[in-house]
Amino acid sequence: MIKELILITLMLSQVIPFAHVSQQSLLNSISPNQLVTVSIVEKPQNLEQLQMLVQEHKVLSREQVQSLFIPKSDIDRLVSYLNSVGIKTQVYMNVITATGAAEQFIKALGGQFYVERFHNLTFYQYVGVNSPLASNAYVFSTNLTSLLIQRPNTLMNVTQAVAYSVVTPKELMQAYNVTPLLNKGVNGTNVTIGILDFYGDPYIQQQLQDFDRSYNVSNPPSFKVESIGAYNPNDGIANGWALEISLDVEYAHVLAPNAGIVLYVANPNVTLPEAIAYIDQQDQVSVVSQSFGIPEIYVDLGLLPLSMVQSMTYEYWLGEVEGITFVAASGDSGGTGNNFYLSPLGNLVLPASDPYVLAVGGSSLYYSNGSSTQTAWSGESLFGASTGGFSTIFPSPWYQGAEGFRMVPDVVADGNPYTGVPVTYYYNVSELVGGTSLASPLVSAIIALAVQVHGRLGFINPLIYSLNGTKALSPISFGYNTPYVVNGTPNPVTGLGYINAGYFVSLISKSQTLAVAVQNTTYVDGQTVNVIVKGPSSLQPIAKLFNGTAYLGEIPLSFNGTYWVGSFIAHGSGTQELIVTQGDNSSGTYFTVGIQAQYILPQVALYPTPGNLPVLVHLTYPNGTTAFSSSQITAYLYAYNPTTGEETLISTVKLSHPLLLNFSQFGITITNATDYEFGSFHLNSSMVSGIYLVKLSNTFGFDEFVSGIYVVPYIIPQVATEPLVVSPGENFTLAVFTETLGSPNVTVSFIKNGIYYFNTTVNSIETSSGQFYVLQAELPKGIPSGYYTVEARATYNFTNYTAQGIGTTQIYVSPSSVHLSLNGLQETALQNSSLLINATITYPNGTPVKYGTFTAIVIPAYLQSSFDSLSISNAVPLRYENGSWIGYFDLPSGANSNGLGLSPYGLAGQWLVYVSGVSSEGYPVDLGSSLNYANLNIIPQPSASFTLMPYVLTPVFNGTSGYNLYILNATIINHNATIINSVIYNLTAINSTVSLINTQVFHYRLVNSSLLNNTAITPVQILTTNSGHISLPKASGVNSSHTNQNSVSPNENPAIALIILIFGLLVAVLILKRK
Repeated sequence: MIKELILITLMLSQVIPFAHVSQQSLLNSISPNQLVTVSIVEKPQNLEQLQMLVQEHKVLSREQVQSLFIPKSDIDRLVSYLNSVGIKTQVYMNVITATGAAEQFIKALGGQFYVERFHNLTFYQYVGVNSPLASNAYVFSTNLTSLLIQRPNTLMNVTQAVAYSVVTPKELMQAYNVTPLLNKGVNGTNVTIGILDFYGDPYIQQQLQDFDRSYNVSNPPSFKVESIGAYNPNDGIANGWALEISLDVEYAHVLAPNAGIVLYVANPNVTLPEAIAYIDQQDQVSVVSQSFGIPEIYVDLGLLPLSMVQSMTYEYWLGEVEGITFVAASGDSGGTGNNFYLSPLGNLVLPASDPYVLAVGGSSLYYSNGSSTQTAWSGESLFGASTGGFSTIFPSPWYQGAEGFRMVPDVVADGNPYTGVPVTYYYNVSELVGGTSLASPLVSAIIALAVQVHGRLGFINPLIYSLNGTKALSPISFGYNTPYVVNGTPNPVTGLGYINAGYFVSLISKSQTLAVAVQNTTYVDGQTVNVIVKGPSSLQPIAKLFNGTAYLGEIPLSFNGTYWVGSFIAHGSGTQELIVTQGDNSSGTYFTVGIQAQYILPQVALYPTPGNLPVLVHLTYPNGTTAFSSSQITAYLYAYNPTTGEETLISTVKLSHPLLLNFSQFGITITNATDYEFGSFHLNSSMVSGIYLVKLSNTFGFDEFVSGIYVVPYIIPQVATEPLVVSPGENFTLAVFTETLGSPNVTVSFIKNGIYYFNTTVNSIETSSGQFYVLQAELPKGIPSGYYTVEARATYNFTNYTAQGIGTTQIYVSPSSVHLSLNGLQETALQNSSLLINATITYPNGTPVKYGTFTAIVIPAYLQSSFDSLSISNAVPLRYENGSWIGYFDLPSGANSNGLGLSPYGLAGQWLVYVSGVSSEGYPVDLGSSLNYANLNIIPQPSASFTLMPYVLTPVFNGTSGYNLYILNATIINHNATIINSVIYNLTAINSTVSLINTQVFHYRLVNSSLLNNTAITPVQILTTNSGHISLPKASGVNSSHTNQNSVSPNENPAIALIILIFGLLVAVLILKRK
């Protein structure tokens, strides 16, 4: 475990660095000659009609969309101007992508480029555009998006005993009730699925063919790759996007095998609005899967503008009015991983958190004996879990009930890497992969089936929520993602549950009788907002304004003969929602108002000592231009408690506009500071104590930092699988990462419903690789089962103050462990044979465990100390069959290359069998693991052992020499052979001489041949083994036409028993003594 702890320590030390000049600062203007790319997104014309058509699920042709909503004359005018000054342009729908030198843009459009740093990222921003030609457009330019785009990834495990299962394509079809649809011809015919990824995969065409061949899936009727921007697919091999693309393409295809596929591969420097606009303009697909994300926290901090977010919504609207449905992976970082493990604030990722995108989280899919069940993909954020929670940008949409903020995910599908799927990678290599990037294409394929029946569906979210409580959606009842738990439906871990495709295709409907729109989508404080509602004239609609925290008022509406209309004055800052209800129908739309803050100081970093805390912000309007507040801005400092989620106001300060700002310690010098707001908090000795938030009055966004000690606890259970669980009375390992000026004192508590059930001190251990806070612990046997917040508090006493810190994670405490027994494990085995693992696993009440992830790990006894490095390579998943969990482990051969690099004698000796895993409901196997504090390895106790003999099972032999073999059938014809230290079950020699040295033959037939044998050993031990998962064949009877025939031990039954030589046993004993 030591190397994994080192990796985690190194990773966490980069997450929240010490406040320092290089971590975050506004440096200077960009070089005038630097080549930059600028996105100019023109506001669609007829914006009210566009919003209403999206809500009504009306489908228009591409030509109709371009005619109605694309402001062609404005775009042509701006493009002509930019080209005239030497700036190159590319136009997709309403998005102009312009490329040129920074100085060209400053002269053409005004504004200024700046270089900034955030942690280890260096990027540029374009602010202050003031050209009248762009007055109706969002203009932004930054390379930050290319640095932040995340592909959902697999996990890093630190527990030694891994447990996993493999879900096949056929099992996925059955689990999501797709098989009956395929049998009826509902297979995606005449539908095309789009997949948006980055970089590329040069092998993807061949990989899909290999995948289809391996799993008996028909080839898609069409598959093409379209690049958006410069195309360099081999970059995808180096950075992992090629594997992501392989997963997306293969599993979008599995559930809709007759749907066409278009893989859109975007250059990482392409902005997301540009990529979506390209797909809209092509209008080739009915559904788009997006397996990537940008954390909202970077919008909250102001590093990405709200104007970019609104631009993305424009492009989703334009695509949805063409009937395109947009689907996105929710992410793999649990509830806090995208926000530096501080809190769930800003943890969701775009585009999944956009209310006009269907967010797909991850589940754990367990398949046994033709049936399946699903739970949440559960775990600690540090190790990965399905990302879910509540948006910090979007209020809860009307289709979610308009309570609080937008909840993610909407639905789930298999995403847990420990219940992963086989992906065919280049050169036909198979990889076990999971993540919500599996879930997104699976759901996209199910939607493609519905499109075949109903036609294009467009904005699908309200349609899916209207199916809540029907058989189309199967709720999930177990799981967590730190800090949220599955509690009711929908919930921020599993949303509405998973889709039952058979019912979903039958029940989904596009009916909608109510639509609402606002005149514009961006407003400053005090502007008038005009409202239009399309609905029956016979019933008065009710319109309310909602900001996610409170309802801001009701808007009176009157009927003008065609529409219900009204108006109100915009107040506040951020994204707001207008919700209209009329009878049982509801609808809504979003707009942005007020000012966004870009926080330059304080840094998102660790401030370990008391002192002054500078606050420096740059303000922008919703369209991205520099803002100037009409009143003095107040900054509020809140203490954040991650255990309760409470924010406590600590201090306030008024901000001002100084003419000169000089923060040399942060590398910031600003001579014209009138565009910035500045103030300073004083962190006294009592405030060096944890996580803090900074917010501004009437301004969108927040800043955060850690004062005192940065703390991240994590739990390492006995079994590395997910759900991560611990059981009362069993060992587990507590680890805590701390960062401060000293080595603090650390306590850890398990908290449930506000009650502290378990408390312990975790002290540091010094190793050759560094200092670690780690402890082997055991929960009391009487502790109640359930979901627990694990709270770590750290303190360090200085002369004149005490530094403090707090961090949390989450774990499920199971009621107990399962009962496990191994059945009929053979005492001895041959190399190159298959070892049958047959386990009975039951709950404490004796009920068989039918669903879960269970794995057998088989290693040599003398390598037990290297268990962590062998636990994956020497593992085999078990499957439930007729009351038992069955698996076959292929024992290595010393005659060939093997992962251990050992000869037959090196492999021979005692081997250990471990069975690890957890049931679908969170009951683990008790491995009796113990932590070795000397090397920080976690060593489990084996379930059983056997002796591996120094003989290599050889079903057929016809060579000239061999040694240390157990030969089932040797046929030597017209040549001589020498066989040493071996066993031969059946030997046929024709026109040959066979020399046997320390070798025993059970049955032989000689035709004009002779045996030269120095062996006279009586068999003394019976060995039963399997070859290729089947019993060995019975020995054939002696044919009377054979000459010179002989047989030894005629009464034995060779189907179940093979006799091993005394010599072999003696050799094995000698080996064991040597080891």
